[in-house]
Amino acid sequence: MLAWAAKNGLPSSHVHSDGSTSNETRLGAVRCIALAVEWFGLAKTGLGAAYEGVLVAAGDTLFLRDFDLGEFVQLARATAADTDCLVTSYTVTDEETRRFGIAEVAAAALGGDEGGGAVAPAPPGGRVDVKRVVAFREKPGPDRTASRLACPCFYYFPRTVLARLLGGFMEDAVRRGLALDAVDATGRLLAWAVRREEDGSDGPDLGATSRTNTNVWAVPVSGRVDIGNLESYRIADSYFSTQ
Repeated sequence: MLAWAAKNGLPSSHVHSDGSTSNETRLGAVRCIALAVEWFGLAKTGLGAAYEGVLVAAGDTLFLRDFDLGEFVQLARATAADTDCLVTSYTVTDEETRRFGIAEVAAAALGGDEGGGAVAPAPPGGRVDVKRVVAFREKPGPDRTASRLACPCFYYFPRTVLARLLGGFMEDAVRRGLALDAVDATGRLLAWAVRREEDGSDGPDLGATSRTNTNVWAVPVSGRVDIGNLESYRIADSYFSTQ
């Protein structure tokens, strides 16, 4: 990675290793996010704050050519700084649900009734195609969810929200004595945040006054190139070489 940074004109100080030497001793994706947030000071507040928010992107998240990063960033800046997070989603087939994290979204439109008399919060930028995530499932079978919205690891978190979510999630993991696989997938953090805000049943007992009141919003994209083996890598290479 240091060689890659040098080749692309990036300072070596922008690269940090988690110290893992094998797959068995890896920290896990969520712990690595927490490490990066601390190491680079991404969640600092007050006079030393340098960042509005943090974009978490997996190395294998390659969107199709029509994805507009500038538009996504503009939407991120329209979010409520203390409550709103953004993810991306696109439609997959029944069988493909087993390969991806799946987001379940609220059916209510802007200002509509989500049930029980609750009014749906307004989506960022007033975008009616941006839906609030109400559940997240890690690679479910098609019989375990009615949703067909894949949600890749491409998340925007305001710095204050990310710090709270990471702290609560990791404290909960330690308290429960969870194994590595429980904190390895980034979708676990997203699922914890969504469930915590929905009913408080899957997080630490923080009490009503300590809940983070986070809205996770799914921004639709046309799709992405998924690299899972050598053949799919060749297809991806051909796609990006010819477009």
